[in-house]
Amino acid sequence: MNIYDIANAAGVSIATVSRVLNNGVVGKKTYKKVVKVMEEMGYTPNAFARGLGLGTMNTVGVVVSNIYDLYFARAISVLEENLRKHGYDLILCCAGDEKERKKYFRLLLAKNVDAVILIGSRFAKKETAQDVAELAQKTPVIIIGGYIEAPGVHGVICEDKEAVCEAVKTMCSKGHKKFLYLYDTLSPSGQSKKKGFFEGLAECGIDADEKCAIKCPRDIDAAKAAIEKAFASGMEFTAVLTSEDELAVGALQYAAEHGIKVPDDLAVIGYNNSLLSRATNPPLSSIDNKVDVMSEMGVQLLVNIFEKRNTPGKISVSTELVERATT
Repeated sequence: MNIYDIANAAGVSIATVSRVLNNGVVGKKTYKKVVKVMEEMGYTPNAFARGLGLGTMNTVGVVVSNIYDLYFARAISVLEENLRKHGYDLILCCAGDEKERKKYFRLLLAKNVDAVILIGSRFAKKETAQDVAELAQKTPVIIIGGYIEAPGVHGVICEDKEAVCEAVKTMCSKGHKKFLYLYDTLSPSGQSKKKGFFEGLAECGIDADEKCAIKCPRDIDAAKAAIEKAFASGMEFTAVLTSEDELAVGALQYAAEHGIKVPDDLAVIGYNNSLLSRATNPPLSSIDNKVDVMSEMGVQLLVNIFEKRNTPGKISVSTELVERATT
């Protein structure tokens, strides 16, 4: 139990509960109401927090599957910067599998964090949703890049399907009719991207089957191998779209090694508009999923929750195709 629970039960903001705990300026009626709720709920403030003279640890837990991923690393950086502006510290947990995820959820609750931010659409998968919903019963939860319908859960999502669909249509308008799609996972975000790819083909009047969508590990060499295998099988394509920038880099390296001119013979589009997209030669066209904006909005959702403002359950962020030399 934390002061979020007390604030929710008393119908006041977390700041008000904090002032009550620390003998701040609070109306007599409000003070009595908050104290009564704490007594009824048997609330005992965290000893360390009270020793600091605070009613809250002013700490937010952040859970991510890994930190070497450029997308996740950028999200963490922006979250930390914006949380700090609002006086909150960050506890980072890297949970690569279900066992670790549950362990870190318990750890963060034991640390009495004021909220938890989850990065990545994998936290919105069916097999994860129950754990997230249970976590949200004890503390506010924000998902960056995903959303589930559950009390206490809020999400900031990217319009992945629409983004890939529009990228396909843009390439069609440039004369491309034969496409290849490389993807690394079918997380909720991955599923949306793949669906957008085939919807884009359909809207362009292009017949396609599953063979033009190839799954491969999120690795540059794996992407090169997938492109080589596709060519060897007799597939014909003049445009490659990928679910991540790393896969697009693999396509570019294969083209360079085999004398394929980009974009004259092969156009390539990545996803995330990461640092990689500006480090390749030629610079990579990529879909910008606005991870900075999503992370900033996630923090603002928390601030709204803490201050008892009206807070939407889900916010959608539009993407942008950033065209560079590969298209």
